[in-house]
Amino acid sequence: MWRYSLRLLALAGWLTTMACATTEADLKRLRTDVVDQRNTLRAAEAAADAAETQIAEASSKPGGRRLYIGKGAIVAAMEAQLPHRFQGRTLNKKRLKGDFRFQRTRNFQFLSGNRARWTWDFTASNVGVNLSGVPMAGKKDAVKAKQALESGGTVTMEASVWVDWKKKVLRINARCVGAKLKRHDSPTYQRYLCDGANSRLFRRQQAVTLPRVFHGRKVSATTTPYHLILSAK
Repeated sequence: MWRYSLRLLALAGWLTTMACATTEADLKRLRTDVVDQRNTLRAAEAAADAAETQIAEASSKPGGRRLYIGKGAIVAAMEAQLPHRFQGRTLNKKRLKGDFRFQRTRNFQFLSGNRARWTWDFTASNVGVNLSGVPMAGKKDAVKAKQALESGGTVTMEASVWVDWKKKVLRINARCVGAKLKRHDSPTYQRYLCDGANSRLFRRQQAVTLPRVFHGRKVSATTTPYHLILSAK
């Protein structure tokens, strides 16, 4: 039962599935996506197996149950879903185009208050920036923005989790809280990237089905420096 429960969490991609699905523009890209999905499924299965080793305790106690999920298990599940590809027009249909991706989870940590934080690397290619009609912005600004995005960098993500035990789901709300660019790094470009991601990619919370053993129980989630703990009374 616990193995099945871990597979539900891992195959759901835990946090990375917050991003909206992207429609591929041509057949070649679609074929590549199919291959990626097959590889993702295999990797997710492996991540689920690895997740079992991250459980500090999964036992029944008088009056309650607890499931401890370690950082390594969550990172493995996230990595199984990466890279996440999306088009620039997803962030801004009018002003941005290009191929973007988030990849490689770094510095994952649990925070107080049922939160977690981590960074993703991001890369971009074939970027086009249209600043027509933007006050005080010219062609040089568009070129600079293109260079900044194509240089790549990192985004810092933060997620909060809570249990909707009546609906038998773990709810996850992830947001971009910071960005750093390798070139032309500035608060303006950082804000542009994070605001676009939050308004387009991470605007919806995600729900992950709780393990069956918790159904019908009042369940709570707690974070420690090393684990996400699901507890049932």
